[in-house]
Amino acid sequence: MFVIITRHATATAMNGADVVCLWGVECGGKNFHFIHKSADLESAVNHTIRSAYEYSGQKCSACSRLYIAESVWPEFKHQLLTSLKNVKVGSPLSNESFLSAVIDNKVCC
Repeated sequence: MFVIITRHATATAMNGADVVCLWGVECGGKNFHFIHKSADLESAVNHTIRSAYEYSGQKCSACSRLYIAESVWPEFKHQLLTSLKNVKVGSPLSNESFLSAVIDNKVCC
């Protein structure tokens, strides 16, 4: 069990719980997405893809972890896999590419 306490919900959480667990999450400089069962799944999928794959994931704020309510996982997974089929992988010189190389031979050799 975990409880997320906001300023608005503090009194309710404190009054209704025998034990209140406060927690924080450290993801080593990478972002995570926490998908609640009430989330707009289409929006969550789109933002997860952008966060994880934009700049080929080579940014400190790339989504590298996903915590999701078990009840919405099957639908989220279906939408995620369907959307990933439409991600264009190609040349970094093409405006059509969403995912591409971030380094070239001149730099690495």
